[in-house]
Amino acid sequence: MFHSPCDRWLLSFFFSAALVLPGPVLAQEKKEPVEEPAAEEPADPYALPEDGTPAELAEFIQKVLSNPPQDAEARMKAMQAMLDAADKIVDAKADDNQLRMAVRVKMMFTRETKQLDALAEKFRKAGKPKLARLLRGAVLGRRLSESMRGPREDAVKNVKKLIGEIKAFLAEEPLDHETAGLAMNAARVAEMTGDTPLAVDTYTAFAKIFSASDNPQIAAMGKSMEDVVRRLTLVGKQMKVEGKLLDGKEFDWAKYRGKVVLVDFWATWCGPCVAEVPNLLKAYEQYHDLGFDIVGISLDRSREPLERFIEERKIPWTIVFDEGGRNATADYYGVMGIPTVILVGADGKVVSTRARGPALFEELKKLLGPGKVPDTEKKPDTEKKAGADR
Repeated sequence: MFHSPCDRWLLSFFFSAALVLPGPVLAQEKKEPVEEPAAEEPADPYALPEDGTPAELAEFIQKVLSNPPQDAEARMKAMQAMLDAADKIVDAKADDNQLRMAVRVKMMFTRETKQLDALAEKFRKAGKPKLARLLRGAVLGRRLSESMRGPREDAVKNVKKLIGEIKAFLAEEPLDHETAGLAMNAARVAEMTGDTPLAVDTYTAFAKIFSASDNPQIAAMGKSMEDVVRRLTLVGKQMKVEGKLLDGKEFDWAKYRGKVVLVDFWATWCGPCVAEVPNLLKAYEQYHDLGFDIVGISLDRSREPLERFIEERKIPWTIVFDEGGRNATADYYGVMGIPTVILVGADGKVVSTRARGPALFEELKKLLGPGKVPDTEKKPDTEKKAGADR
């Protein structure tokens, strides 16, 4: 007989009461023992609705996405369940919204790019060009992320080829947010290759396409791409820096004329930026007395973590900070990712836009000489004397 949770509680209560009843009553209870009902198995949250309609399957996917599991095993099970639900939606008589949800699940969790290609072709033949185009864009994005693997020379060739394909893809239809995102990623990958002419050509070409859009947001992205081109072509040109200091005063860029300056766009929440700080401290220690300085342009969203970081790490250089995580200089030079660094020579002209890590020391050595030996690397006088005695 099925018992509800409330029934089981009542049974438990009665059993407990029986233990304190007088002997005859207790003996009577023992003659008619009642078995405790077995505990119910918890429902599997990733079991697909049996014979579920496309609407029920879409609701299932939405429910799983809204409550992501925490452990790895459950995440794998949830992903597979959503993929299974997406396959059932694709094979059923689903409406466009349900199909779009299924396609997005396939784009997120399908490992094999060939499967996405095949699904795009299936939608093309079924007379659903928008869904086919969405998948084609996802395939191009996958190939783009894979193009940077291997030797740099091969990566640059792969990226060049893919950018050509993406340009042709964009030319088919007016831009939407999906294709705009693909183009922006392609431009960023071109920049990451370190091939400046390729990056400049890519941003320039895409900026023209974006700027012609009737969508104000997409047109604004075109303006941002033009700003990136300004930064990428800075070498040999004068740079301007503006903003406010932490005390609220205006930053005075003119005070740095005659010095070699590294302008560092960074934030305390940026892992690679924080990882670069010891390198910057070392460069500052070795070269500050020889005419080197750093101007950190913080893109932190709030002041407190920035001030705490500066105090804890004992940052000795000037920090420019504008409330809200934006800065006019960062916008003007199209800084879309951090860390971004720009090395400026004593004459005010930009020397490098890639002076990070060992490359910074190589540039400083060219401009200012070998630099002084840090105190931490100096040998004690006793060691020097012992070496001389030997």
